[in-house]
Amino acid sequence: MAHRRPITVTPKGFVVALAVCVLALLIWSCFMPIARIVRGDGRVVPSGHSQIVQHLEGGIISQIRVREGEQVRRGDVLVRVQDTQASAARSADESKIAYLRVKMSRLQAEAQDGPMVLADGTEKNSPLIRSEIDAFEARRTQAERQRSVMKEELAQKNSEIAVARTRLSSLQGEIAIARSQLHLITGLVAQKAASSLESLDAQSRVQRLSSAIQETQAELVKLGGAAKEAQARIAEYDARRRSEASAELATSQLEFSRTEQELRSQSDRLERTEVRSPVDGIVNHVYINTIGGVVKPGEPIVELTPIDDSVLIEGRIRPSDRGEIRAGLPVKIRFSAYDYAALGTLAGTVEEVSADTIADAHGDRFYRMSVRVLARTQAHGKFAKPVVPGMTAVLDVVVGERTAMQYVLSPAFRFYESAFREAR
Repeated sequence: MAHRRPITVTPKGFVVALAVCVLALLIWSCFMPIARIVRGDGRVVPSGHSQIVQHLEGGIISQIRVREGEQVRRGDVLVRVQDTQASAARSADESKIAYLRVKMSRLQAEAQDGPMVLADGTEKNSPLIRSEIDAFEARRTQAERQRSVMKEELAQKNSEIAVARTRLSSLQGEIAIARSQLHLITGLVAQKAASSLESLDAQSRVQRLSSAIQETQAELVKLGGAAKEAQARIAEYDARRRSEASAELATSQLEFSRTEQELRSQSDRLERTEVRSPVDGIVNHVYINTIGGVVKPGEPIVELTPIDDSVLIEGRIRPSDRGEIRAGLPVKIRFSAYDYAALGTLAGTVEEVSADTIADAHGDRFYRMSVRVLARTQAHGKFAKPVVPGMTAVLDVVVGERTAMQYVLSPAFRFYESAFREAR
């Protein structure tokens, strides 16, 4: 079995290895950048102003669905307010609209002299709606009866006209014969074959027939005028019915539009009986805590602190660090409420820095710095923990970079700048 020779390190080899390590460390420290940070502390503040939720009309509190400190989403019901008057008014308006729809259908049918067409789903057994249907049937029957009477009168006039025309035709035939006879008798009288008495009788007959024809023609004119009047009365009756129905239809349509507006108003009022959250937020304070209590119009009900994906942190920095801070610098944020080693940090940016220092309760001066977190992400995924107003955080503002060598030598540079100077 071969024996391995032990590795021996000579002093020269050790010195060379140590020199190589020191040289590598020096090279690394001269070129490896390290972030330069300014540290401050801060507190999460609401990104928006507090929201005071009120009720427009007021009423009796019927249900309180939130507690102080509870987180709510936009649209969640906070409080329910009872409004019996609005509910009753909406029911009355709904019934009135259903009635007016049927009434307008009736009037439209009467105006167009057509059938009454009801909308699908119309409750025909409702007393008001049934009364309109019965009214349409009764008015149509009455109109048909009235029209029938006037048509009978017109038919009678037309019948009398036909009789008069027949009589006129007969008289015209008779007078033609009478005139022929008169002409013949006049010739016989000239020949002394007939007496003057026969000639006078023939002339008298022609005269009577001529008078009868004139009377019949006058009667035809009168009967024709009466027939036209009867026809005009029928047309006038129909036109008057349609005009009255059209005028009443216009009035009903106006009333329907007004009732629809009232119904929308009542519906909006009833929707407001459910007081909903206008934003995502946290309930700061509930002003009304009594079921059955009365809330006045415009009286505060709930105070909300808005929250969203945009987190705003109000931080403090020392006056000595103000020269390094400016808007737009990146910030690493660690919340004291969570283990940042496990969850990571949030990334933010400096949004603004106060123009002057501010004194706290102890008289210490500081600059206020606003940091905005636009996305709750960190290097290893989603920051799933809630961030709510009031949480404290450590803010590391990245103001630049410098090498490790600069970090090591900076105390010496500062000493050199201040040494060997005589104060005056």
